[in-house]
Amino acid sequence: MKTQFARKFGFVVLAVLLLAGLAFSPSGFRSQASAASQAKDLPDYLVTTGSEYLAATRDWTAKELAAAVPYPLPEYESTGDALTADVFAGATGARGVAPGFSPEKTISLTSSWQEMAGSAITALPLPYPLAFTVNKVDVFSSSKKYPFSTVGVLFFKQAGRSYRCSASVIGMNAIVTAGHCVSNGAGVWSTNGVFVPAYANGVAPAGQWKVAQWLTFTAWHTGADLARDWGWGRITPKTTGSIGAKTGFLGYAWNWSRYQHWWALGYPAEAPYDGLWMWTCQSAYGYDSPFGTEPKPMGIGCDMTGGCSGGPWILQFATGNYVNSVNSHRTVGFPLELFGPYSDTAVADTHAYARGW
Repeated sequence: MKTQFARKFGFVVLAVLLLAGLAFSPSGFRSQASAASQAKDLPDYLVTTGSEYLAATRDWTAKELAAAVPYPLPEYESTGDALTADVFAGATGARGVAPGFSPEKTISLTSSWQEMAGSAITALPLPYPLAFTVNKVDVFSSSKKYPFSTVGVLFFKQAGRSYRCSASVIGMNAIVTAGHCVSNGAGVWSTNGVFVPAYANGVAPAGQWKVAQWLTFTAWHTGADLARDWGWGRITPKTTGSIGAKTGFLGYAWNWSRYQHWWALGYPAEAPYDGLWMWTCQSAYGYDSPFGTEPKPMGIGCDMTGGCSGGPWILQFATGNYVNSVNSHRTVGFPLELFGPYSDTAVADTHAYARGW
C-alpha cells in the first residue's frame, strides 16, 4: 500500500511535469474539489485540516510580519539517559531519493549518492558539543538562487498570537516544515498561514503565498510525538503560476543511514539572531534524541534559535538538494545541538502526497 501511495501521488506527478517541459498551469495541478477528494485517501497515520481551519484571506501587512514572534524552539528536560546512536535505525524499507526542480536549470539533480563511510561509524555517539559550522546566507544574491530560493519564513497564528517558523518548498504547491508549526500537538491547528520564500530584512522578493491546508502526522497532531514532528502546507497558486515554478522545489530522501552530513537552514529569530536573515548550520550526525518514540530523531551540532523550527536539513547540498529532516527540538541546557526527525517510508509517502496537491 505504501508503494502505491508514493507512486500515485508523487513520482507520477513529477514525471508528468518533467516530461511536459515544466509547462505549469497558472491555476496549479488540482482544483479545490480534487484536493478534497485526495484527502479522503489519507492513511490513518496522517491528518489534515477540516472545516475548522481558518486560511489567510489576504497578505499580511509589513507591520503584522514584523510583530510575529519566533515560535519557541521546543526544549525538553533529559532524563539523564546515556546518549545512543544507531546509524541504521529507523529504516522501514528500501532507501531512495526523489529529485527536486531548479527553475534556473543550473543545478544537477542527481538521483542517488553514496553514504558517508569510514571508521568514524565505530566512534559514535560523539560527545557534546558536536562540531558544526554556521554561516549567514548572502540574502541579496544567494538567497534568490536555488536551492536557497526554496527556503523562507512561515507566518501563522496559534491561540490568537502571531508566530513565525521556517519552511521550504517541497513540490509545485507544497511546503514542508515542523509539525509544531502547523499544529500545537494537542489537536489545534495553526491558522492564517502565509509563506515568504527567500525572506530578507523584511523584504519578500518572491511575494507572500497563502497556505490553504495543513497536513501532519496524527501522532504529532494529537500526541506531540517528536518522532513525527513533520508538517506540510498546501500553497494556493497565484494567477501567475505556482510557487514551485517560481522558487523551484527541493528533492527528498528516505531510509538512509543516519551517518550523513547536512546543511540545516532556517531563520533563527531569538538572540543572538534577529530573524531577518537566512542562516545555515553544516554538521554531521552525532547521536539520537532522548525524546519521542520511533524512529528516534537525529542530533547535529547547531546553535540556531527560536524561529528556525521547520527549516530543512538538506543532504547533497547544491547537487541533489534532498530534504532529509527539519529543525525540531533540543535538550534544555544544550544550546549547541539541534534534533530533527528521521525520514522513513511514511515521510517519503507524505512528501509524495503533498506533491500531488
